[in-house]
Amino acid sequence: MSIFYHDRIHGLISIVCLSALLSACSIDGQPQPSTERAAAVNQSLKSALELPVPEVSQVASYLYQRDYQGLEDLYNTCFVNYQNDAAYETPLKLGYDLFQPSSGIDKADLDAWVEATGSAIAYTARGFYMMTAATDARGGNFTSKTSKNRLLATRNMSNYAAEDLQKATELDPNLTPAWMGLIRVGMINSTSFTPDDIFEQAIKHDCRSFYLRQQYMLSLQPRWGGSSEAMLGFAQFCLEDLDKNPRFWVLQGDAYSDVADAFTWQGDYEKAVEMYSTALLYGDKLSTLQYRAYSLQKCGRDDEAERDLRTILSYDPSHRAATAMLNQILSKHANKG
Repeated sequence: MSIFYHDRIHGLISIVCLSALLSACSIDGQPQPSTERAAAVNQSLKSALELPVPEVSQVASYLYQRDYQGLEDLYNTCFVNYQNDAAYETPLKLGYDLFQPSSGIDKADLDAWVEATGSAIAYTARGFYMMTAATDARGGNFTSKTSKNRLLATRNMSNYAAEDLQKATELDPNLTPAWMGLIRVGMINSTSFTPDDIFEQAIKHDCRSFYLRQQYMLSLQPRWGGSSEAMLGFAQFCLEDLDKNPRFWVLQGDAYSDVADAFTWQGDYEKAVEMYSTALLYGDKLSTLQYRAYSLQKCGRDDEAERDLRTILSYDPSHRAATAMLNQILSKHANKG
């Protein structure tokens, strides 16, 4: 396993070369798309998104009222459900995603929660909040193109996040969201640990988590110091545990989607559509469908973009970006009519 995720290739390879690499499937044994396995991915995604998720208004109310028992019961239920059924990882992960500045949650309330209970859940929640703040400060650009002020703010906030998330894993090493947060912190800041270090520890406690592997896959992207070959290799490694979670199959398409992103940045939308389409042969991901819809629009292929957007909404009717993009297309058609 380690040859795929420890042997990172630094620096940038031309997008043309990356595309050729993926087309050639240079990793021995790279699997071909499977309609049956893609269908299993799609069904698993649909089932997961139909499960109830903690709501930010409910979480904020618990925090405001200092009802920490109610709050922790809510998150403990999500965790126990996931222990019994891997599909419940989505509500668990989305529940922790609520802890971020843009949700309107006050950090002072999180500080009070941590002080009152000192629980792994509380530390993870505050760690997620600081991790998201650090991510926002960092941005998604290459380090060489990120200002010193941004990097300094990122380092300061991610150090606080790391302390909380590490404390959470000490209190409960089975609480997978804390490990996910640490991988993200290792990506955005040069700390005493790397995403490789964290993933190697985390998978010993939880080998069923899709989002843990997805977060680690992000750290293998070229923009974070990895490579397409490393992404392909890790995706292949994940197949060893495919019986534990059918969603691991969709990771086979992540390297293709990443190259498609690069084509999008370059304005080569036809190539982007081609690579996103290859990624989607391994199963649906809402982000990939959204980005392909955007590229299809840029190519003047609105009808195809509309199909992608309606597919997203069939999984998640409340998906804001897909709704906005679809309304834009429908409005354009109405004006032409």
